[in-house]
Amino acid sequence: MLNPRNKSEHLIYGDILTPPAEFPILENALATTYSLDISALVSCMIPLAFSDDVNSRLFQNKVSTLTALRNLSEKLIVFCDPGQIKTLKTRNQEFAILLEKIVVPVMLKQIENVYPAFHPKLWLLQFQNEKKQHYYRLVVLSRNISYDRCYDVSLVLESYTEKRGKGVTERSFKKTQALLDYFEYLKTVTELSNEQTDSINKLVSDIKKELVGFKIDNPVFDEEDWDIFPLYENTFRKDRKLFEKTVLNCKEGYKKIFVMSPFISEDTLTSIQKSLIKKSSEEKRIKLITRQDSINAIHTEKLKDVDFYVLNPNAITGESLKIEDDLDNEQDQENTLDISAEEKLHDIHAKIFLTESKDEKELFIGSTNATLSAFNRNNELLVRLKSVQNSMSVDRFFKELNTEKENMFVPADLSPIQVEDLTIQKTIESAIRTISHVKAKGNVYSSGELYTIEIKYESLPKIEGVTIYLSPISSKISKELCQDICFENLELSNISEFYLLRVEKDDVNGKIGMERLIKIPTDNIPYEERDKALINQIITNKETFTEYVTLLLSYDAITTQIELNELKQTSKAWKVINTQMPLYETLLKASVTNPQAVLNLQKDLDLIDNPEIVSNDFKQLYENFREAIEEQK
Repeated sequence: MLNPRNKSEHLIYGDILTPPAEFPILENALATTYSLDISALVSCMIPLAFSDDVNSRLFQNKVSTLTALRNLSEKLIVFCDPGQIKTLKTRNQEFAILLEKIVVPVMLKQIENVYPAFHPKLWLLQFQNEKKQHYYRLVVLSRNISYDRCYDVSLVLESYTEKRGKGVTERSFKKTQALLDYFEYLKTVTELSNEQTDSINKLVSDIKKELVGFKIDNPVFDEEDWDIFPLYENTFRKDRKLFEKTVLNCKEGYKKIFVMSPFISEDTLTSIQKSLIKKSSEEKRIKLITRQDSINAIHTEKLKDVDFYVLNPNAITGESLKIEDDLDNEQDQENTLDISAEEKLHDIHAKIFLTESKDEKELFIGSTNATLSAFNRNNELLVRLKSVQNSMSVDRFFKELNTEKENMFVPADLSPIQVEDLTIQKTIESAIRTISHVKAKGNVYSSGELYTIEIKYESLPKIEGVTIYLSPISSKISKELCQDICFENLELSNISEFYLLRVEKDDVNGKIGMERLIKIPTDNIPYEERDKALINQIITNKETFTEYVTLLLSYDAITTQIELNELKQTSKAWKVINTQMPLYETLLKASVTNPQAVLNLQKDLDLIDNPEIVSNDFKQLYENFREAIEEQK
């Protein structure tokens, strides 16, 4: 979305992830995000698994959520910053432990004694139809996987479906290659399971074999002259002036430049100002939309060519939207932290650069802020689009965003303002980042029905002025962080690779603290027993079992869910005790349309061992279908 008031330009996160009708099965998916809200990730599972909007009432129940998680557990990998996994909200909390195999923290090495932020935001989705043909979607965003309600942008690129000339296909695939190189790099800075490595290798192999290219489905932009720019360690080694050579690449200089970025640094804006064509006019030729807090922290008097704007708080109608602020780990003023319970009104979070030279315009969309940290240290992603049309001029672009009627953006206050002292917040944020990057190993021991976890850190750095606590997930047991930690008398629901990290610091008004989930590799987790306990808490009778199996095997989950709801209502009216649908028909259809799903069902049947729910007759029926599918392989 560009104009917040124009509903036709609004993009719903769930719609972006929903499989196309012609390719209804998600075969494979990779996602990257800086901050990760576990509850939001659970919500993303619904459109991915069922081709339906996350807000649909059809799927707002625990059986549907469990089905989606089980369906996607071997198809989806989410890379995130290790220190930015948000603590659990009440909603979807019971499903968090099922996501531990999906979530992969990216452990970047220090650069100049600072841990870079893993900051790209993208989805690469591989869909499949009944003929085993593939279709791909690349989504590049400024939005994290969160419930954030800030002003964001996204770019959705679909793969080509029609046959094209060999030369065109190869040129298009070359743009995709930069993304594949980045995924190969991610394998070197993460701890992946063998299954995850195989999954990435297969996805990369399929894309290479099929020479997958993505189309710019907008006549404003050049269909072939565009690029994907992953910014990461390998590119930093080659060039320390990525901003100038990526965004400011016109040697003749620019007529005008538009920037939208929540976080800014003075040096970056100075570089933008220097890239302008020399002109005697007093007109300000750089239009910048940012946050007031970011403006307060720089010397605006040095930036004579910059016209500063902020989001107009009076232009937002309706109910006040409150969020937990996104944390971009930048230097200087960019550490805006969710330390207290105070929530902040929504603001700018989009990242856009639009440069206008004599003959062309280039639009950059992605995760990258207008800061030195973004272009010199962090992992980021940008997509460059090119246009020669007048509608993409800086003035026209800004006018489309900010009509006189809408007045979404207003001139910023440039008067000197006392900048809030964020020393305490920065200290806590720094501690979180440091500890989340320290290597540790956990081990689980069972003693009857209770469990013990021992955690050993390789070498804990000395962090002055804060107190750090660690807790197993969903546990009230908390211990101060040390080299060796032992948690005893834990329930099965507390056993996970997710742990709660809390950092506190004394302040004149009391303690200030921050909580994050961190993932610590942990051996001997009783996965089968734990998953079995969770599933049996949800699948409690034949009706929920029927819904679970039918959704797992269905190609058309929406129709299936409607039929299930109608069946429940009819059964209730007629007081029918057993509302099981004819699962024979479900198995029969799935054996033809989705045989692998039928084979995968075996793992779930092993976890649901209540004979009153899963009868021996059904087990025998399933076994007959399973054997028939195996024989046809």
